[in-house]
Amino acid sequence: MTVPSSAGEPTSTAELQRFPGTDTDPAAIVAAVAQDGAAIVERLLGPDRLLELQNELDPIIDASAFGKDGFVGRRTRRSGALLAHAPSSHEIALDPVI
Repeated sequence: MTVPSSAGEPTSTAELQRFPGTDTDPAAIVAAVAQDGAAIVERLLGPDRLLELQNELDPIIDASAFGKDGFVGRRTRRSGALLAHAPSSHEIALDPVI
C-alpha cells in the first residue's frame, strides 16, 4: 500500500498482520509487533465487555481537557490512570494475548 507523505511524496506502509481473538499464540502476536510495530487481534473483546469499558471510561474521557497545542492535538483528549478508573479492564490487561 502506498500513501502520500506530508511532503506529497509516496511512502510505502506495511500491512498489519491480523489474528483471531481466540486460540491465538501470544508469541505470534509479539513477533508481528516486533516486525511491523503493531498487530490487529480481531474480536478479542465481546460487545458486552466493550460496553462495560465504555460506560466506565466515557465520564473520565469526557471530563478530560483537549490538548493545548498542535503537538498534543487541539482536538485530542488526554486522560490518565485509565486502569484505575475501569475495574473491568483489569482482567483484560492481564490477558496474555493483549
